Amino acid sequence: MNKPIRWILLLSFSLLLCFLCCSCLSAPRVTAPGFESALPLLGADKDDVVADLSLSAVIPTPSADGKQEDCVIGGSVDGAACQVCLTFQNGVFSSLQYTFPDTADAYAYSVRLREALGERFGAVTTQPIQSQVQHRFDAVQSADQLERSQLYYEDWTPDCDGAQMEKMLGGVAPKRVDVRFSLFTLEEGATVSVRLSAILPGAEESASSSP
Repeated sequence: MNKPIRWILLLSFSLLLCFLCCSCLSAPRVTAPGFESALPLLGADKDDVVADLSLSAVIPTPSADGKQEDCVIGGSVDGAACQVCLTFQNGVFSSLQYTFPDTADAYAYSVRLREALGERFGAVTTQPIQSQVQHRFDAVQSADQLERSQLYYEDWTPDCDGAQMEKMLGGVAPKRVDVRFSLFTLEEGATVSVRLSAILPGAEESASSSP
């Protein structure tokens, strides 16, 4: 084999090897999960959620005390740009949040999520609201009625796995656990979330994160 051909073959092999190495090192693409696949897993163990939603490539961000982890995925749902955040509290899937840069997209998605929650949990158990910045979501008829920096929400009180909820709270048995659905308007866009809100004995305050 003459020298020019040998050098061409060596160069071709080197380029192929480089391509294969770059392909192996590139991060796998993670699809942002819609509520249709994520909602049924609320309250499940982290390992089960990660496996079912194919999130093994997502590196979670832990809280300072290590009790909470956030898995953040950028992308889109139903063709609308958004950022998805799944929160795990003591290894239990406790919160699902979608942040949309467009308020109209957020409202459209929240309407669909509200319908799905109603089908899953039945009638709401939302307590009367006496606040100038908090409102019933069901009182809103269109995105045009939404005001900036306002919280719109509804609650449900379903039957929950007591042992799993106690695990979520680090060994504390809750009085009850509500499902809090909310739409919070930002200066630009809005967040849509559903989370497990634990009520401790002798208190009427949520033991989980704020909406």
